[in-house]
Amino acid sequence: MFSLSNFPSTLDLTASRLSNILSFSVIHTLEPTILLLLTGVITLAIILGILLIPKDYVCSRTAEYAQPYNELWKTLVKFGAYPQWRSNITRVEINPPGHIPPDGFEWFREITTHSNIKFRIVERCEDRLLKREIVREKGVHFSGSWTIELEEISENSARVTITEKTRIHSVLHKAMALILGYNKTIDLFLTDLGTKFNQQVIITDATNKKEAENFSKRVHAE
Repeated sequence: MFSLSNFPSTLDLTASRLSNILSFSVIHTLEPTILLLLTGVITLAIILGILLIPKDYVCSRTAEYAQPYNELWKTLVKFGAYPQWRSNITRVEINPPGHIPPDGFEWFREITTHSNIKFRIVERCEDRLLKREIVREKGVHFSGSWTIELEEISENSARVTITEKTRIHSVLHKAMALILGYNKTIDLFLTDLGTKFNQQVIITDATNKKEAENFSKRVHAE
């Protein structure tokens, strides 16, 4: 026989079970929504972060070599021989001897497994300074220059400093540069130069902060 005395406890138990079922159902219903919302927030944060990455940067690195500066200079200006000692260069095309380009600048093209970039020599001071500038072509997502400076330390040693000033025009390439490091290409160049002369080099930062700030101001004023 059903006892009325048990009715309240039975009702409480039923209500408790119903509450648990409803809570479980609500949680499982909200989980995909919360997950989707969190994914959207994270994605938006990543996109905003990439957009805020500066597109202009200056990087300067230096290394010392146990070689006379004129020997280093000969190596640096023999563009056609770059594949013989630069580990990332597969082929180089150079300005044909005696041919004067329309803009009057000597040029060469570096070809790697991932890129094909043409450079022109805009400044050259024998045994001291070489400045090369990127020629913007289809598929090249950045512009800028390298200034390579040689400084004699002693009769048989010299310092090579490379200053890179670059503007990146692609959001994707801005992110890649930040992840891989702005100094990666310069460091590889300086390391390969040491390897050519059977020397391990120590590469240090040589960025002139004042120069970097002035360059950034000039770029933004354009």
